[in-house]
Amino acid sequence: MKRYRDGERDADFLKQYLPVLSAAYMQEEVKQVAGAYLDVLSVDEMATEENWALIKSYVRDPLAVPLKTVMAHRGKFYALAGQEAVDAKLTKSIVDAVNELMSWRAGKKKPFDEARNAALADYLQGIDFPAAPAALAGLQSAACARAGDYRRMLDNMKAALDSNLFYTRDGVTYFQNCMRALQRSTPPCGNNGKRKRIGRGNNPAPPASCHPAAPVHACYSM
Repeated sequence: MKRYRDGERDADFLKQYLPVLSAAYMQEEVKQVAGAYLDVLSVDEMATEENWALIKSYVRDPLAVPLKTVMAHRGKFYALAGQEAVDAKLTKSIVDAVNELMSWRAGKKKPFDEARNAALADYLQGIDFPAAPAALAGLQSAACARAGDYRRMLDNMKAALDSNLFYTRDGVTYFQNCMRALQRSTPPCGNNGKRKRIGRGNNPAPPASCHPAAPVHACYSM
């Protein structure tokens, strides 16, 4: 690490340094070092087997320069590594980024990253890629949950699922994240603070004091 802190940015050194950092689970450092090497490359320099291997292994953020370059020049990378591998990498980076934002909940020590949420949404709206519509649906539903507009969140869920936006298990993850948001929104009530189990066919409306009306805010628009 001393060589890197001292300013060494030789390409061979950085490529050797990345596996060391990754093995030590130093993800922030991996991100910085990968960026220091890859971000300054031209498209042609990036589109080599060696550099694609580095992108595939060490770049996880869809907003990082290397992955945005791959997205914008997919044809070149398809020719290099095959469409299936390239699309899988791009899709995973998008899904992971959206799931991280969807999993945030009030009370966490770390505040919600509004700037990243907006940047990711803007990026997804500007690309023509199969994973983008489903990812935007996730951000939209999460925005409604943060605003307390659970009725609209459910409407968004139904629209997303009815539109068959999800082609893989990502749809299950989306559904689970939304259900967790709903679960967190419902405070225990009655029965000495315990949730009352209501049988099928016996589902009276809960008292207003248990479930006050959720404030309605403008949710994320696709």
